[in-house]
Amino acid sequence: MSPAQLARIQKLGHRFDMSTQAYNSAHSLRDPGQSVQDAITRRNNGMLYHLSAARTAYSAGDQGGFEDYLARAIHPMMDQLSPSHQDENGDPAVYTGLTGQGEGENIVSHVWGERKPSAEATSQSNERLRSALAYARGETNTFSIDMNGATTVLNAETGIATTTQNRAATGTRIRRQVTTCVDKSKCGK
Repeated sequence: MSPAQLARIQKLGHRFDMSTQAYNSAHSLRDPGQSVQDAITRRNNGMLYHLSAARTAYSAGDQGGFEDYLARAIHPMMDQLSPSHQDENGDPAVYTGLTGQGEGENIVSHVWGERKPSAEATSQSNERLRSALAYARGETNTFSIDMNGATTVLNAETGIATTTQNRAATGTRIRRQVTTCVDKSKCGK
């Protein structure tokens, strides 16, 4: 990826960040009262939809569409690694936005917490970007990501994403698998 293309994707990511502040799932956050599972499902569905659309745009030669959809897809992947986006269990944190009313953090504590990403988070972010880019460019037919105790695999040929959750909850292992049609042109209406 050229420095100019990376700069455009970063700019588009910032625009996406600013234009979706009312949608916590686009930022790997959850609303007050929202379950962790619902927040993760909404985040993953949006992220995978945008990644699939980036792949479609790239294969059609639509460079602008590719960059825009890729920026939208990788934004929640990167946010998920930020301490400001995680609760004490590593799940999407409750976020109340500008008001700071009720449970969860407000904008001041949120922004402050994003100032210094760890070396591990930076490394994971770079790996996620490389993996998303390879998938979107058609260099691989599957995209796999581990987030919040779950592994999600998106298959380009079928348009289906399968999420397998392996999580310890109150001392008991939970295994849950969810299949989602991400690309409606391939797996249904």
